[in-house]
Amino acid sequence: MPTSFIFTSSNLALVPILRCSNYCASKAALHHWILCLREQLKETRVKVVEIFPPLVETELHDANHQPDMTKNRPEGISVDEFADETMQKLIAGDDQIPVGFSKIAFNGWEQQRQQAFGRVVEMMRNSGN
Repeated sequence: MPTSFIFTSSNLALVPILRCSNYCASKAALHHWILCLREQLKETRVKVVEIFPPLVETELHDANHQPDMTKNRPEGISVDEFADETMQKLIAGDDQIPVGFSKIAFNGWEQQRQQAFGRVVEMMRNSGN
């Protein structure tokens, strides 16, 4: 039976912000680890999925949990919008799922970076590493 590992990354793995640099760095590390894990498991029955949510309107971003964001708080997408788009892509079999604003960075330079990663992987395989 096939197995899937589904990880929640963040658009902040691709584009960091100043107010939570430690969070951005941890999500970037997770993203790179997922890229390597997916490559290592690609010949197995294990699928590795990464979801890149944008800012989502949840209590995580309300005045009680982040009082420093009460002024000029950015607006995210609704939980329903996030869930609907994510589920559509999961059902379609996507293994990288950028949602909302995350698509801008993912469909831009992230594709170029992943192509470079693929070339390095191939070069290392060809050299026996």
